Amino acid sequence: MLMKHEKEPHHNFYKITEHLNGKHFLYAGIATTTLLGGMGVTPIALADKEVTDQTELATKVPTSKIKNKAKKTDRAISDDGEVHEFTADDFEVTNGVITGVSDSFNEYLALGDWQSWDGHVTFPAEFATSIIGIGSYAFSGIESVRTVDLNSLTSLQTISESAFDGSETLEAIELSNLDNLKTIGNNAFANCGALRTVNLTNLPALTSIGDGAFAGSFMTGYYEEEDNLGSVNLANLPKLTRIGDAIFNSCESLKTVNFTNLDNLRSLPRDMFDGDSGITTVTFDGLAKIESLPSELFYNCKNLTTVTINNLAKLETIEDNVFGQTTLQTLTLTNLPNLIQINESVYSPIYDYYNEHQYGTLSQLIIGNLNTALTIENDTFYNPHPGGIVIPLNGDSDVSAAQKFLANINDLNNSYPLVGHDKWQLGGTVTYKYIDQDGQVISTGADRKPITSFTLSGKVGTKYDLPTIPTIAGYGKPTLYSGTENGTISIGMNEIVYQYQAATSEFTIYRVDINDQNLVTPEKVTGFMNDILDLDDKELAINGYDFKELSISGLSRVVGDYTWQAVPDSFGKQLTLGANAGRSYKFVYAKTAVKNNDSSSSSSSSNNSSNSSSNTNNSNNNSAGNSSSQSSSTASTSSSAASSSTDKKNDDSTAKSSSSNTANNPTGLPVTGGNSTGTSGIGSTNTNRDTSRSSSTRYMPLSTDSGFNTPTSSVRRNSDRVLPQSGYVVNRVLPVIGAIALAGVIGLYAFSKKRKL
Repeated sequence: MLMKHEKEPHHNFYKITEHLNGKHFLYAGIATTTLLGGMGVTPIALADKEVTDQTELATKVPTSKIKNKAKKTDRAISDDGEVHEFTADDFEVTNGVITGVSDSFNEYLALGDWQSWDGHVTFPAEFATSIIGIGSYAFSGIESVRTVDLNSLTSLQTISESAFDGSETLEAIELSNLDNLKTIGNNAFANCGALRTVNLTNLPALTSIGDGAFAGSFMTGYYEEEDNLGSVNLANLPKLTRIGDAIFNSCESLKTVNFTNLDNLRSLPRDMFDGDSGITTVTFDGLAKIESLPSELFYNCKNLTTVTINNLAKLETIEDNVFGQTTLQTLTLTNLPNLIQINESVYSPIYDYYNEHQYGTLSQLIIGNLNTALTIENDTFYNPHPGGIVIPLNGDSDVSAAQKFLANINDLNNSYPLVGHDKWQLGGTVTYKYIDQDGQVISTGADRKPITSFTLSGKVGTKYDLPTIPTIAGYGKPTLYSGTENGTISIGMNEIVYQYQAATSEFTIYRVDINDQNLVTPEKVTGFMNDILDLDDKELAINGYDFKELSISGLSRVVGDYTWQAVPDSFGKQLTLGANAGRSYKFVYAKTAVKNNDSSSSSSSSNNSSNSSSNTNNSNNNSAGNSSSQSSSTASTSSSAASSSTDKKNDDSTAKSSSSNTANNPTGLPVTGGNSTGTSGIGSTNTNRDTSRSSSTRYMPLSTDSGFNTPTSSVRRNSDRVLPQSGYVVNRVLPVIGAIALAGVIGLYAFSKKRKL
């Protein structure tokens, strides 16, 4: 008790040391001192000492940090949920079929609180070739499953009945490029309320999708933003022969479905969208063996607005009530060479008990390349919207088919004929589209804002206001590429296409002497892909110097240095900025040789001195000319370069400006096309010039725009040019503090030992 009483007044430090091993305490002190000492000798400034191994300056990122970054990204996507590294022990497997998750995984969910899991199911690498099936109810009802990486199971053949039935948190199904997948069973993904995207594409062996495969999925109330609504893509399934009944039954939030290139699909189920479907847009394209659209295919789809039926080579009949009791607005029937019958009441509006003859929503038909023997029954389009239009796909060539539809819709023998302003007429569309210099449609700008085309439609002759052509980040001003923009809708489908030029990366043109010293300030060049770079225009006439050679940069290094190589004589002096691919150029000049004259040596010396002064001022004037006008011609630039001045103040201020610019530019290292720290005694005051141009001229390369087939001997490595190395500025304060700290630790350790004795 006495010992305890004696320790209590002392500092808590003793309580700590009582629980520490003495050696560990000593080691900790030494480590702390070493850390402080190390900080003291860390270079904190660049010195003038040079190194030759420039590639060592590139920073390497440890692999472990890359992995950690990937995990953080994944966690951000999954709302900061906990990532679970799945192994084979997390699954129950029988004869290559996953029958469920293991007890250990269920324990993980129970012990780790399933709400903290990110919900992403992945499979170990060995499953890629060993798993051939997902068993019935294998993942049914598992809490918090959001995505399942089925694409990693490259040997997968079957997804069995109800495999994911009731997985209410499942958001996305990605099944593409699985060469062996053959069947998807009944109700395989049914009752997945949070489901929003399904991608079944490029599955060369898939033959069947079962009944109700997605029934009861895509439900409302599962999204934070109701605009984030569902889509299904069934494309490039060459062996698919069957789609089951009620496959999309009661999918409230499913908005778009795309059926494309299903070469062997022979029929569509009549109740495919039965129930309270939220479907708005459906596309049938390239269904080579479909012979009819069955009755009531879209019956009672109260949100349906757009249906496209295109390129169904064997389609013969569209049966009654296919679009009955819907809000259909636009129907496209194109490239249907065997369509010979459209039955009555194919379209009818949603029935109104109080207004039996209420007009519907159908206001636009697009037709083209139809069989000339096509028969359209009476009341095929029952009570469509008044004043609608029929648009011939190919203008005048499809007018006769369009007239057949107009006669049916406007039937004057009908009890309720459409006359006057209510009468349907021929129409047209105008679509505005935006493409880049390669003819590719621009979907997003450099600022990631979406760029979408839009379509105007109306009766032939209708006037419309010309829209404002958008400014797209990363592109220059557009030019009209095709189409006639006159503010009037003409017959058929018309396109107005504007072409944009993408901006190119900045590159530099240097003009240096044989010692690699800048004669004028390096010229920064920007522009657009098809702008022309004329190297002859870039060769300046510099008083007192003769042009010697032209070099071009290889790929830029991390620190901004270049590897230079001589430009071959066969190289075309004109090329597009796009073909230039960001490479920089270096024009090298040598001083003009001065002839010796014994009889006038004194005069020559005087002239040389005068020329030197003149060269300095001429270079200044040339630089100033460049700064004042970004688009000046070669002639004017040369004239500026050749002009002279005797103002000594300009020379002094120019030198100061050049020195200041170098000091404030940490990337202006030696060898970057010329020494930015010196100009061989020639002052330079001009700022970097922007020589961007907006030419839309297309250029066919004169030689090798994609590269230079230069012999190895002509490549200039410039091994004598080097970059700055970190210097030896040493901070001695921290090492002193470290030494004091170490001494204190040792003393305290000794004192503690002594007290114990």
